[in-house]
Amino acid sequence: MNRCLLLIITFVTSSLASSEFSVSFSKSSLSLELNEVASVNISLNKPAPQTLIFAFTYRDSNGDYVKNVNNSAVRPLDAITILAGQTGPVNVTVAANKPGRVYLGLNETGGSDIFENLDRVTCNVLVMHLSWLDGLQIAVGWIYFVAWTVSFYPQVFLNWKRKSVVGFNLDFLCLNLVGFLVYSVFNLALFASPAIKEEYARLHPIGVIPVMVNDIFFSVHAFLICGVTGVQVLIYERGGQRVSRVCIVILCLIGVYCIINAIVAGANAITWLTFLFNISYVKLFITFIKYVPQAVMNCRRRSTVGWSIGNICLDLTGGTLSILQMFIVAYNFDDWSSGFGSPTKLGLGLFSITFDIFFMVQHWCLYPHGGEQAVPIITGVSSTESYSQAMPNYQSVVDYPVTTYSEITVKT
Repeated sequence: MNRCLLLIITFVTSSLASSEFSVSFSKSSLSLELNEVASVNISLNKPAPQTLIFAFTYRDSNGDYVKNVNNSAVRPLDAITILAGQTGPVNVTVAANKPGRVYLGLNETGGSDIFENLDRVTCNVLVMHLSWLDGLQIAVGWIYFVAWTVSFYPQVFLNWKRKSVVGFNLDFLCLNLVGFLVYSVFNLALFASPAIKEEYARLHPIGVIPVMVNDIFFSVHAFLICGVTGVQVLIYERGGQRVSRVCIVILCLIGVYCIINAIVAGANAITWLTFLFNISYVKLFITFIKYVPQAVMNCRRRSTVGWSIGNICLDLTGGTLSILQMFIVAYNFDDWSSGFGSPTKLGLGLFSITFDIFFMVQHWCLYPHGGEQAVPIITGVSSTESYSQAMPNYQSVVDYPVTTYSEITVKT
């Protein structure tokens, strides 16, 4: 009896679901050059129960409705009509008006309430100055993606070649590990969790999830490679180097921040989507500070031995190309506010490039070295403070406990 009742309920539910009306664009996106036109069809999933009239809506990248449609990226479109008993399709010609992006939507003006989530039915229209510039920015994007991905390997190779991590700052490693951990969690959850994606869709009906497969690959790959570097720290000579107390305090504060956000989200005071965006700010914060310990360490040692310049060259390449891509996109779509209205992305890029240049100056100008670098060693020294007292003219954070005062040669 219960089984029969369950079957009846299932049948009724599926019948009601199948009776829902929906309208759709034949294309989810259009790309046009200035003065170019393109066609898109609009159709129903089943015959209209009555004559339906649809007016077009225009929204910008933030989901806000465009007040002056004559200033939109496309020329204003006339309303369309689908007669009772018909499904369409109705062909619509979209003409470019000015560079930019607009989300075309539909509004049923006849007072019908047969459509659900009509505001999510959109066609993303991109109008650009030149189509080849769009291809160029895509190519530039892939090049800097590869450069940033490969940039982790020179340090791993250098550590393996020297069988030592002396000269590689452990604070930098720990900060990088935590930064890419939260970045990976953010990307994976936003990309793979149906609940998170539904929350995002409610807040941004026309928005696209801001995470792609290459974002996931980059963040997870970076975290794993940092993990490999961490294993190298455990098994190779590290010359008494330790994670600083300042770094430990910072990591503890980050941990407390994430735990508090998780508790608040668990208590439904904030959504889990808000939780993810809150912890993603940890990555931004770490990006601002992670290079400082290595730069200070190089200054104190008066050497860059143990710090891979290959990593810096690739990072500089990626950072420069990422900013170049921002300029190309801003010009081609006449959308300077997306890249430069909020200074966060540009600021992070310029900040990283500044440190890359500083590391290059250290490596090739301030502390140049050839194939070998002599490093003084003090008997029984096990801390930076005692080392500096024993050798005031040579401040180093690298300790080599040995039995006699000597010199060792470090291969670069």
